[in-house]
Amino acid sequence: MRCLIPLLLVTAACNFDFEKQSHVSKLRVLAVRADPPQVVLVPGQPVPTVELTALAVGRGGEPVEVEFSLCKTVGLPAADLDCPGADGISLPATSSTSALLDLNHLEVPGDLPEVIPLAIGFEAASGGQRLHGFAAYDVRTSADTSPARNPAIQALECDGARVPENGNGWVHAGTTVSLKPLSDSSDVTFSFYSTAGEIDSLRATAKDPAVDWKAPAEPGPVQLWIVARDGRGGVGWLARTVQVVP
Repeated sequence: MRCLIPLLLVTAACNFDFEKQSHVSKLRVLAVRADPPQVVLVPGQPVPTVELTALAVGRGGEPVEVEFSLCKTVGLPAADLDCPGADGISLPATSSTSALLDLNHLEVPGDLPEVIPLAIGFEAASGGQRLHGFAAYDVRTSADTSPARNPAIQALECDGARVPENGNGWVHAGTTVSLKPLSDSSDVTFSFYSTAGEIDSLRATAKDPAVDWKAPAEPGPVQLWIVARDGRGGVGWLARTVQVVP
């Protein structure tokens, strides 16, 4: 079941510059994860609270604040929907990039469709930049399918060697290397992002997960992000820093 689809619509205030989707040079929200990625709504029964977390990246590593709201609409929201704002119900924050979605206060009628598509609005702010967008959270009313879970990316390989978590991994400037994420799920799609260099493909599948990345010509640290989505609402990601050396 598709439960959370990041970025149905994203707009950046007063910023109409276009860049390659895999290149991160300004405020971006790369993904939104729900935990749990699936809940079943049964009249009269409690449902778990859902934590929403944004993978939000500020320009130059600046900190990001993300506000979430449950929009007062069902299905695909209009681009000008004021959510967060007058058309949304503010969700309590648990960190600078996460909030709680509590569905227990909603009045649930007896006759429900199998899936209720909720719209989640968010606004990210960092270093004078602002970004507004929507995600979707589909609530099920039937438990006739296996529960969804968030996939994990356990490691990232660069030309067959694991990129260390401490940021000491390195590549030579201008060289092309193969990036291969290792996940605990065999049924995910990966998306790749970097602050510098050229990634030859934004997406790859678990069956053929490797993409080529050409390191920039200038030495320095480069951040890499890989996001995994399973098509049923499960989302996971991994961040690594690689040193580009002469």
